This record gives sequence, C-alpha cells and structure tokens, in this order.
Amino acid sequence: MKISQKQPLLSSALFAIIISVFSIFIFLFYRSNRKVEFYNILKDRVITRQTLMLDMRQLKLDSLIIARKSNLNFLKNEEYGFYNLNGERILGSINSPSTLEGSKIEKIKRNDLKMEADREESIFFIYEDLIKNQPIILYAKGLDKNGLSKENYLGKLLIAGCIITFLISFGFIHFMVKNAMMPLYNIAKKMEIFSSHDLTQKLSESSYNNEIGMMANTFNSLMSRLKAGYDQQKNFVSFATHELRTPLAILMGHTEVALMRDRSIEEYKNTLNTVRFEVKEINELLNDLLLIARANSDSHQVEFEAARIDDIVWQSRNYLLGKNKPYEINVGFEENFESERQLELNHVNKEILRIAMTNLMDNACKYSTNKTCEVKIIPVEKGIKIEFKDHGKGIPASEIEHIFEPFYRASHTKMIDGHGLGLPLVKRIMELHGGKVEIVSKEGEGSVFSLFLPY
Repeated sequence: MKISQKQPLLSSALFAIIISVFSIFIFLFYRSNRKVEFYNILKDRVITRQTLMLDMRQLKLDSLIIARKSNLNFLKNEEYGFYNLNGERILGSINSPSTLEGSKIEKIKRNDLKMEADREESIFFIYEDLIKNQPIILYAKGLDKNGLSKENYLGKLLIAGCIITFLISFGFIHFMVKNAMMPLYNIAKKMEIFSSHDLTQKLSESSYNNEIGMMANTFNSLMSRLKAGYDQQKNFVSFATHELRTPLAILMGHTEVALMRDRSIEEYKNTLNTVRFEVKEINELLNDLLLIARANSDSHQVEFEAARIDDIVWQSRNYLLGKNKPYEINVGFEENFESERQLELNHVNKEILRIAMTNLMDNACKYSTNKTCEVKIIPVEKGIKIEFKDHGKGIPASEIEHIFEPFYRASHTKMIDGHGLGLPLVKRIMELHGGKVEIVSKEGEGSVFSLFLPY
C-alpha cells in the first residue's frame, strides 16, 4: 500500500477511534442522566398519587397546590404501590407486587432501590405518611418512552457522525498527503532519468524549506560528489594511461632496437640500464597511483591515534635521507613553544602523514639549487603549522592554482623527474586529517609549503 493511501487511512482510523470514544462517553452520560431524571419523575408521580389518595379532610394547602401542579398523564406500563415496612401492600395498581421480600425491604431502608428490566425502570423508596406520621414504602414503575426515543436517536446520530467524520477526514487527509507527496513523486520521476553519463542534473525541490528540501539538497550533494568522483576517475585513468605510455614506449623502442642485430656486451648493458631506469619510473608511478587511490578511499577506513608531530617530522627526514639522496634537511622549532604537550596531536595517522611530509621534503630538495629543505614547526591557534621552504626558482603565479591537480607540473619543472602526483596526495592527506595545505611562492625566491594540523 502506498504511503499516500496508508497514512490517510491510519490517521482517519485513529481520529475515528477518538471520536467514537468521545461519542460513547456522551451517550453513556446522556443515558445515565436520563435514568436519573426518569427515576425522579417516577418518585414525584407516586408521591403525588399518595397525596391525592389521602382523606381530603387531611389535605393541607401545600399538598393541594402540589396536586394541581403535578402532571399525572398516563405513562406506558406504569405501576405504583404503597407498602408498610413489613412489605404488605396498602394500595397499588393491579400489576404491582402484593408483598415485598425481607431482603428487598432491608435494601430499601438503606437506600432507594432502583431496578431495570426490559427497558422499564422501577424504584422503591421510604416516604413519610402524612396521616399516620410514620414511614411507608412507595413503589413506582414505568417505561420512559420519550426519553428512550431520544436516547436511540442520539445513538444513531453519534454513529452516523463517526462514520461521516471518518470519511471526511480520510478524504481531507488523503488530499493533503497527496499534495505533500507530490514533490516526492516528481523527485522519483527525475531520478529515473538520471544516468552515469549525465550527473549534472539537479533537483529543483532543494529550494523547499522542509524535509523534502533537505532530502533534495542531500541528493544534489550526492550527485555532485558522484560527478566529482566520476570525473576524477576518468581523468585519473586518462592521465595514468598517458604517463605509462611514455616509459612503455621507451622500453619497447630500446628492446626492439637491441634485437634488430647482434650487439656488443657494452651496448646490451646500456640498453639494460635504460630499461632498468624506465622500469623504476613505472614502479614509482604505480606506487604514487596506489597512494592516491588509498588516500581517496573512505576516510572511515583510516585509523587515527595520538602522536607527537616532531617525531613524524624526524621520521620523514630520516626515511628520505636513508635513500642515499644528496639532500640536506634542517628541522627547527619556533621559540614560543611553551611545553612539549603542544607538539601532541590526537587525530593523526602517522603512516600517511609521513608520506605527505616526505613528499614536501623531497620536492623542496629536488627543486632547490643547493638540494636543501628548511623545515620549521610552529605553534598556532588551535593547531600546529609545519613549513617546508626550498631554495628554488619559485612557481609562476598563473600556475599556483593548478599545482594540486593530478599529473600537473609547473613549467620550470619539466626537466626534473616527477609525475605530478605528490602535491595532490599531500592535499588529500591533509583533508583526511581535517587540516589544509597552503603555498607562498615568488619567482626567483623559492616556495614555502605549509601544513596546518588541528589539535
């Protein structure tokens, strides 16, 4: 069952149940009140009869006034009777009981005895005899035809009201829910035509200031992320293919040339050295691609822990220098560190953060004329900043905005080995840590890359 049908049905049923309970309460209250009124009428009538049947010489003026004002019109199935306290009938209608049982008399003495059978009400009660000045038992019985007719009419009216209320509420709620669900129908239809080849479409329902707008906004955001991931994957494959094509072409060319004729041992050695170099380049490229893929994976799969930032800096330096490269890496600290606790971070993945720092140190040394990198650890508000300064040519201002794009390389670095994957990897690693990477560069003076890591 659709929500547009199920929700109105449930809501209308609940509303009908509430109305029904309220109607039952009204009906029972009316029935109870009707019985009380009818019992009072029976008492008044039998008292009036008892008064009129007294010896006229004993009637008082008040009794005469009561008799004149009383309505002794016939009640259907009406009975009456007067009894002494022993239960013997003094006077009464033909069908009234001739005697009263002792148990019933005891109940009457304690309180008025009210009885109901076949929709007829009867009452027994104690009354003071005006002649003998002693209590007697009065009995009255009758059918409240007029009251029961009104009671039946009220019951039918309440039942009809509950049914009509259910139908009206169902129709109204169904109309309201259908109108409220219409944007969802539209969203469903639009989502059916979306495809992986067209991820630029957006849901216009995002302008709604309600839950539907929130859902549409979430969907639009999801589509944007999917598009970014799809574009990144497409570009990644395109760039990777392009980068791998060059070393593979060189390998193929050298091996084909070497096999064209017999050559000297020295020539074969030169060919093998070239092949080894290109294979090394391919291996480094594949490692970079794997690191990029890993960094772009779900951040929930990355484990974080507490660590000292200076330890990671020194580990990165020692790792890079351990590869026997002719680099010089100088590490320094800002003087305004108040304690060693300021060097501790609570949300760090040491392995991938070391990769980011190693990349920046390697780039700084590689592009510096003196192969030197200056590293400085600086305390800042709500975190730590690590600067990596080189002594190179600097990056042209027009190219700075592109340097974090995969496979992009600045114009002055074309003659230096590299694949253009290091800086995009550094940026992604910082995003995983909730930090950021910034660059300040000026042509002829070198560049300074800064990592900010929050506490």
